[in-house]
Amino acid sequence: MTFRLNGQEIPGMVSGNYQAVNSVLLNPSAPLHSKPWLDINILGLALYAENTAFYIPGENFSWYNLLNPNYELAKFGKYERPYLLNPGPRLYNFYMSERLLLPGFQYTDHNYSFGLQLSVRSAASGRRIPYEMLNFVYYDLAYPPQQFVEYTDYDIQSTALNWAEIGLNYGRTIKYERFTIINAGITIKKILATGGAYVNIDNLRYMVENDSTVDIRNLSAEFGLSAPIDYNTNEYDNKLGPFTGSGFGLDLGITYIRTSREIRRMNSEDRPCDWRFIPYDYRLGISIVDWGYASFSGNAQVHTFNNVRHYWDRIDTIKFSTINDALHEISNRFYGDPNRSLSANSFSMGLPAALSVQFDYHLRDNWYVNTTWVQGIPAPAGVQVRRTPWLAATPRYETDYFELNIPVSLYDYRAPRLGLSFRVMGFTIGTDKLGTMLGMGDFYGMDIYFSARFSLLKGHCPEADESTPCGRLDFH
Repeated sequence: MTFRLNGQEIPGMVSGNYQAVNSVLLNPSAPLHSKPWLDINILGLALYAENTAFYIPGENFSWYNLLNPNYELAKFGKYERPYLLNPGPRLYNFYMSERLLLPGFQYTDHNYSFGLQLSVRSAASGRRIPYEMLNFVYYDLAYPPQQFVEYTDYDIQSTALNWAEIGLNYGRTIKYERFTIINAGITIKKILATGGAYVNIDNLRYMVENDSTVDIRNLSAEFGLSAPIDYNTNEYDNKLGPFTGSGFGLDLGITYIRTSREIRRMNSEDRPCDWRFIPYDYRLGISIVDWGYASFSGNAQVHTFNNVRHYWDRIDTIKFSTINDALHEISNRFYGDPNRSLSANSFSMGLPAALSVQFDYHLRDNWYVNTTWVQGIPAPAGVQVRRTPWLAATPRYETDYFELNIPVSLYDYRAPRLGLSFRVMGFTIGTDKLGTMLGMGDFYGMDIYFSARFSLLKGHCPEADESTPCGRLDFH
């Protein structure tokens, strides 16, 4: 099962030369060699949703259907589900992410830059989800072909994290001579987590006998949860406040630029607006992003089950009204004690850390092609939201007032897709799944991102443009 709401890899918002405040999201050294000397983010949003397990046939769904208030989804199969199950490999992974970009800025002056990034984010991941579990989700337990079959599954992981982050960025030019520029950057982030949860199943051996009976013959698992709610009522707890966890994050990056012509020595007396963007033949960046964690000690619970078993009859009649009701019932089923499974009142979760390599080649005039690779890496915590691998090649045409990106990307090294994004002055909008947006092929999900920014470009000081005495203000 692969569910994604992935807004972290957004080529149309991070790879261009005009996207200083957004480029820091992928490489904290990138803003130093961008065209704005001041780039202010007003608002941005990146959403990605994909489901490779369940889908709607393309002939039964189009985006314009959603504009019809009387539209109803088609129903399929014996159970009349609004979707179909896509048979695939025996094990599935999933990843979900959302990013809301709040007002922030990026400022560049000579050989250094600094900025502020504010974001609200959510992410979830999972791996090794067995195929038969999907069938039980789709058909319920009343699926005869899977009854009276003993299943043994192991190393199943699922995590979810919601947080706000405050990022402070600093970049510095460490080499500037002849045809070479090398920039380095760092972003330090304060993490304020609004909630987190995880499930790790080390071993699960079970048999479904009928639509109401599951014989769990062995279970070794751990479950953790922290949220700003009262687990006895499922209502928001004002005493806790919105945050139940906190931590830190770190981004590191370096960029090598091969310029098209020999560069002159820096003049520290020049104003930031006096600097002009230096054309390049190619640009190579390497970065580590989202390396960090969130620790939960407020309203946190960890429940552990070690080699337990239970013959769960009439499981379909169990009704839970609150979170604590559910946790106490499960503990009582396996241990005969509603509080026995509670093993800790704190835990930590890692951010979706990744290693990224970016290569941007200047073809000619206003034409470029960018290649970006993102690979998840371990974070400094035992439980982690794992990032999905991503590889993309993006031809790009850009001017001061217009930009066009056509990314060809590969998610998880096996899901190719074609995207499209464009920028008009300071407004950018795009998608990595153009086919789905146009109603081509089966519907597995959607993807969209946008940002609104205000920029002041290098080389345009107030007195530099005689036709506009107040100077040139560019909305980019």
